[in-house]
Parts: sequence; structure tokens; C-alpha cells
Amino acid sequence: LFADEENFLMWGNYSDLSTAISEVLHKHPEMTLLITQGSDGSVVATQKQTIEINAFPIDVVDSIGAGDAYHATFLYTHIALGWSVKKACIYGSAAASLSCTKAGARDGLPTLEEIDCFVNRS
Repeated sequence: LFADEENFLMWGNYSDLSTAISEVLHKHPEMTLLITQGSDGSVVATQKQTIEINAFPIDVVDSIGAGDAYHATFLYTHIALGWSVKKACIYGSAAASLSCTKAGARDGLPTLEEIDCFVNRS
């Protein structure tokens, strides 16, 4: 399940993320939750583990499309390339950050090569 923190909390009328994650995974233990938190990073959680991913510090021009960039990069690197959940989330976070450095969702979408360079520089 992909969601931003605000909508994830609102979805179940939860007051804090930790409780929300615990309760959702208790009801749906097969789920993987990927919760984006803007400049605070993201959290990916399963029944077995919770991983916090830091956001990359950048000067934001336009945040439209950042979540889409994160999700697309995560799905491609984790499913198509077989990367670990943690590495796919790090690259997703980097893609989201890079997408915020340009105006517009399409123009800001980085290539995997650009994401790789950004991750290795940071």
C-alpha cells in the first residue's frame, strides 16, 4: 500500500503513525506499507520489519509528482530489477527529491542514471 502520512492516518482515523502501522499490519499481515512523509522521509513496514528512510535535502522548486516519482522508482527497482526494499526506497526517495528540483511533474522526473549519481554523491 502506497500512501502519504496524512492520508494514511485519515484513512483509519488514526492519531499517530506507529499505531496506524501496527493496527493495519495486525489486520492485514500480508501487506507492505510504504508511507511517504515529505521532507521527513518515508517509512516502509511489513509484519517483520519497519525501515525509516531519510529524505535527501534539496531546494524545492515544485513538489508536484514527487510521490509518483518515488512510487515508480520503488516499483521498477524492487520488482523489475530485484533490488532490496531498503535500496528501492532509498532510490525512490532520491527520485522524489530530484523531481522537486524542477517545475512540473514530467520535466522533473529523473532517469535511473541521474538518481544513481545523486545517491552516490549524497
